[in-house]
Amino acid sequence: MVDTGKLYFYWRRKRSLEKSLIDTTCSINIFYKLSYPVFSRDLQTVVIGIEEDCNCSLGGWAFKAIYKKQNGKWVMVRRFDSWIS
Repeated sequence: MVDTGKLYFYWRRKRSLEKSLIDTTCSINIFYKLSYPVFSRDLQTVVIGIEEDCNCSLGGWAFKAIYKKQNGKWVMVRRFDSWIS
């Protein structure tokens, strides 16, 4: 495992930020993939893709989302292209 030091993800069930690790040994079997963010010219809107892959052909999920910056925080305003397998 590689400690990224600064990467965190929001764990909805725990309602907290959890430290993200890079698994270099394939021992966890669940991977989260983020697309490159695409920003608007004014940097107030972004589109990003998020995917969970169990790395064992048993399933996963993904979606794309549009976020807008409101009062200094990123707020999801639309979710699309969702799938679960």
